[in-house]
Amino acid sequence: MRRRLHYLCLQPTREGQASFAHVNEVVAGLRRRGWEVLLVEPKHPRPGRGDGVRRAIAAMTVQLRWAVHCRLRPAPFVYVRAHFLALPTATLARVAGSIVVQEVNGPLDDAFDSWPQLRRLRWFLSLSLRVQLHWADAVITVTPGLSGYLAELTGRHHGYHVVGNGADVDRFQPAVSSAPSGQLPYVVFVGALASWQGIDVVLRAAASDSWPPGIDLVVAGDGRERERVRAAAKASHRIHWLGTVPYEQTPGLVSGSLAALVPMVDAPRSRFGLSPLKLFEAMACGTPVVASDLPALGEVVREHACGVTFRAGDADALALAVAELAKDPRRAAEMGARGRTAAVARYSWDARAGQTEQVLLAAARARSPGGGSVEPARRSK
Repeated sequence: MRRRLHYLCLQPTREGQASFAHVNEVVAGLRRRGWEVLLVEPKHPRPGRGDGVRRAIAAMTVQLRWAVHCRLRPAPFVYVRAHFLALPTATLARVAGSIVVQEVNGPLDDAFDSWPQLRRLRWFLSLSLRVQLHWADAVITVTPGLSGYLAELTGRHHGYHVVGNGADVDRFQPAVSSAPSGQLPYVVFVGALASWQGIDVVLRAAASDSWPPGIDLVVAGDGRERERVRAAAKASHRIHWLGTVPYEQTPGLVSGSLAALVPMVDAPRSRFGLSPLKLFEAMACGTPVVASDLPALGEVVREHACGVTFRAGDADALALAVAELAKDPRRAAEMGARGRTAAVARYSWDARAGQTEQVLLAAARARSPGGGSVEPARRSK
């Protein structure tokens, strides 16, 4: 059996998004290991009315085009970034006898949070997901808690593998700072300006009496909370909002900071564990992190002693954590160095691609115990 794989991502991605990095970095890592990978994904739609409907149509259309392209004969391996509309792909792959791996990055309720109108279809969408996961040869999740959730939801209690998010350790590394002029020293928050990201906690922390004097807060990103961030920046000299920062500038911004903030809130989704890219990218930069003490997230920080954790939602505790690092730069630097070492050894995208490959090969062995080995794909001359 040759290492040919069709990778289907039905949710459009854009550079700078976590999903874009995850998909393209894992695909690149598999290709470096000799896999022939066809990446199938829809184009990102232009903003406008009926965005959800247009995304659904694009998800179904790209599956149809893929089926026609492969002449209803998928590759020996089919990798699906789990989606409630991916049942046609799962069905075709099952009928064709392909080895199927489903990758799940969050609970089903995430879809309902993004598209509330889907709640009326909960029973059907839940059934679609359960069928797809039962048919899969293996299921990859980003946290152990998510594996447990899926086992409870679907009744499938075997074949789960945890492969979390990662970082491009060549792009994100300790380097000369590209910090905004006049904003040193500073701590940085990079990401979507959304309530579940904890941006409100960050702003309240910066206004707290516990926040250390002489330390600025730099916020890079955009989202629904932009007006709140804009107003806070106008009201306080220590808060600086940069808007959306080009992806290539992000490593310098993070590596030049005193600490990177990962202040996720304790929401229902948090109980399944969190594996945010910003955590691993900060570690790769050799920058200590200040992170909410939530499942998986806090555990990584404590395991590698690469930062300080605080109780999720506690703005004063976040401010005190920043003050703790500002007071002891040597200790902060040691934390950052430990984070960099761990990122290179365990949390690089290349390491994640290697872990994904092992899941694929294990699924092949389980399908044909004692059978022939999986051969590298033919390389074009």
